[in-house]
Amino acid sequence: MRKALNLIGRALRGLVWILALPIRWVGYGIAWCFRWLRKPWARLPFSGAVGRAYDSKPLRVVRKVVFALTCVIVWLVILIGAGVLGPIVKLAAPPIAATMGYRLSIGTCVICPFANTVRIADLRLDTKDSPRIGTDAPLVRLTLLDCAPFSGYVRIEGIHVENPDTFAADNYYAQHELFALGLAEVDVDVPSLLTDTISVELIRIHGIRALYAFANDTTNVDALIAQLVPPKPAAEPAPEAASPEPAPAPEEPATPAKPAKAKDIQIAVVDFEDNIVTIRSGISIPIPLPAMRLENIDSRDLKTRLEAVSDTVKKSVDGVKKGLGAIGDGASKLYDGASGLIGDGAKDASAALSSGAESVGKALSSGSESVGEAVKGLRDMFKKD
Repeated sequence: MRKALNLIGRALRGLVWILALPIRWVGYGIAWCFRWLRKPWARLPFSGAVGRAYDSKPLRVVRKVVFALTCVIVWLVILIGAGVLGPIVKLAAPPIAATMGYRLSIGTCVICPFANTVRIADLRLDTKDSPRIGTDAPLVRLTLLDCAPFSGYVRIEGIHVENPDTFAADNYYAQHELFALGLAEVDVDVPSLLTDTISVELIRIHGIRALYAFANDTTNVDALIAQLVPPKPAAEPAPEAASPEPAPAPEEPATPAKPAKAKDIQIAVVDFEDNIVTIRSGISIPIPLPAMRLENIDSRDLKTRLEAVSDTVKKSVDGVKKGLGAIGDGASKLYDGASGLIGDGAKDASAALSSGAESVGKALSSGSESVGEAVKGLRDMFKKD
């Protein structure tokens, strides 16, 4: 028995010695370059006292603890760089998500810094009590994320976000996604991040299908946010203080810090194609976004175009919402007129129907003009001078 224990002890000591080799090699290399570094205090006048303190038992314990921690950190870096972090994330992420009220599954997770590779595939996310669990349409689905962080390249394929559960009861919202993205690519010149001008080689966005719907006194976007991030309970008001403390004397204003210089952005290629936004409130109105390919634009040009996109889309939403509301009012008048056919006679009903139809016609015209102006504005905005 004693021999077996001795063999086990020797095996463990040998394993520890092997694991400590990377740190020892670094130490041997430094000692070979700087012979005096092993005991640098030997040249000092009080080297004897320092040497005795260095060899004392408390400092020996501290040295061994620091050495052991250094070995652990070095091996963590080696294992993470070799790719062990991916399987850990794949196994640990679902239980962590479950504690936060989500159901998460990841098909593939590869994180390998030494190979400049981060890949996540077949990711599925649902809220804990969602009826979608186990179906082919989870609330959020990601087909592929492929990233080379040290090269500045990111590629995303197949993002799908379904409508929230409160909308899924309607067959239309069950069949049409809230958001889908076919392909997105970004390629950034990493060394340029340290300069005053950030160089972006490529921004490509293809295949957006977005649905913005009004129903149930809310929108599908607001309902999705409420489902993913439940509102926190209101905090109780703090009790009033018995005697308010006097306000502190105003401090002298500090010297304002010099604002940091804003970095410029140079984008070689922007490729935007096959993207459609649909607005729905009873009926659906698709707004196709014009395809564009821009070359050699800077940050000011990009900011101007993004602001124009935001303003145009906002006008589109407001105009379509106004038109759809008017359509609802007109349809209501049309129905009210039709219901009076029997009681009021054909003449009165005919007038009522004409009034209702006229209201619907005006609303349709108003809505189509709003959408037409918005789309025309987008086309003009995307034209490259």
